[in-house]
Amino acid sequence: MTENTGAASEKKEPVRVLLADDDEGYRRQLSSLLGTVPYIDVVAVAGDGREALNALEKCQVDVALVDIAMPSMDGVEVTKVITECYPDTKVVILSGLVPEDYIEKVLATETMGFLTKDMGVDDIARGLRAASQGQQVLGPEPTRLLVEGYRRQARFREENADFLEGVRKLPKRQRTVYDMLVLSYQNKEIAKAIGYSEESVRRDQMKIRCQLGCSSRTELLLKAARLTQY
Repeated sequence: MTENTGAASEKKEPVRVLLADDDEGYRRQLSSLLGTVPYIDVVAVAGDGREALNALEKCQVDVALVDIAMPSMDGVEVTKVITECYPDTKVVILSGLVPEDYIEKVLATETMGFLTKDMGVDDIARGLRAASQGQQVLGPEPTRLLVEGYRRQARFREENADFLEGVRKLPKRQRTVYDMLVLSYQNKEIAKAIGYSEESVRRDQMKIRCQLGCSSRTELLLKAARLTQY
């Protein structure tokens, strides 16, 4: 498991944990196993997101360990509410599966980490303790997917170095048109914003596509979107 080890010293008091998972069998098993760890205190369990939020109203929680896929409110929605309404409670996402879109969803929240159900209880417990100290924690599989994603992106950027260099060399007005195109503005909106006619914007767009080696507006937008990921 990946941890940021540069945080403050470990808490002396047990880490108060809320466990939220709609799989009752797994919830009971993990709660029981975490209960054997001296520095972990499972103070509440919940079967869905709403139960988790109700539990937070009744007890103090250092870390909420929240399953990403739950009925009524999923882990991402719960994380957003907890970080807004209970800023002293850290959130760690838990998942049995790790599709790549899960990584993107989790990283878009203020969660402290992403652990998986195939991890041993000792690793999960260490992750919860680290999160309570303000450290970011990632399980092996989320870490692998994240690294692979960055590698793919690095290769794509290298393969499209000419496109990126072309963007940097665009004249000021064409760069403005390019930036607005990437933000999904239509020609009419761009023309109004920069004070030129739609025909001028269309000509600029054609010049931009020619310089960047794109045969269509769609190709340009897709490539630009891919190159701005991560």
